[in-house]
Amino acid sequence: MKLITFLLILSTTLSAQTATELMHKSQQQTIAGNSEMQSTIRILDNKGNLRVREIITYTREASDCSQLLIRFTAPAEVKGTSLLIYDYPDKTDQQWIYLPATGKVRRIVSNEKGKNFMGSEFTNADMSQLNLEEYDFEDLGTIQYKGINCHKIQASGRTKALQSEQGYSRKIIYLDKIRLIPHKEELFDRTNKAHRELLYEDYKKTTDGKWVAWKMTMNNLQNGRKSEMIVSRFNNSSQAPARQFSPTSLGK
Repeated sequence: MKLITFLLILSTTLSAQTATELMHKSQQQTIAGNSEMQSTIRILDNKGNLRVREIITYTREASDCSQLLIRFTAPAEVKGTSLLIYDYPDKTDQQWIYLPATGKVRRIVSNEKGKNFMGSEFTNADMSQLNLEEYDFEDLGTIQYKGINCHKIQASGRTKALQSEQGYSRKIIYLDKIRLIPHKEELFDRTNKAHRELLYEDYKKTTDGKWVAWKMTMNNLQNGRKSEMIVSRFNNSSQAPARQFSPTSLGK
């Protein structure tokens, strides 16, 4: 009996390690590095009413973190709004937002990260990279998604505080077994009910071998709303200056 118990514990531990390894490899496959991207956000409510936002996203690999800057370019009511994110490998991310109406830069606090990103079904937290050190991963086996064999990986936030901050208790990731890129994520709220569904589509490979999804769709399963983020231009050799990624530069 002791041997069987030991083997079960060992099997679970090895499975967790394998899932974590897969997620690390996947993140390396999809981190864009120094890049510039132009996208359209389409926000549809449950009656089919449409709002459209245009954004430009810049990314930069600094010495201690990955930096991401999103600037809204249209329509007029959101033009100039900017979001800046510092993603750290060993601690929680930092986020700042600039709103032209106030003319001020404001730090986004932890309890705001799970809130909707500019009225879309994406959240502020969705804009950040997943900090792998804050999650436990479990390989739930193989699943077919649109004819593709995928690892079914469960990611669970290690603390209640993190789950509250992110706005979900766990997510299940459909990870392509060959390319190690995500095709789908199922997100569960803090009562463990299915909440949102993120679909990655139209992957293209960059000149430095990374995979970028040119379309992402977030479906809210509880209220019937959905939002799409569609890339129209991508450049993976951006030379955006470091000063552009400073919180004090957001309103300039």
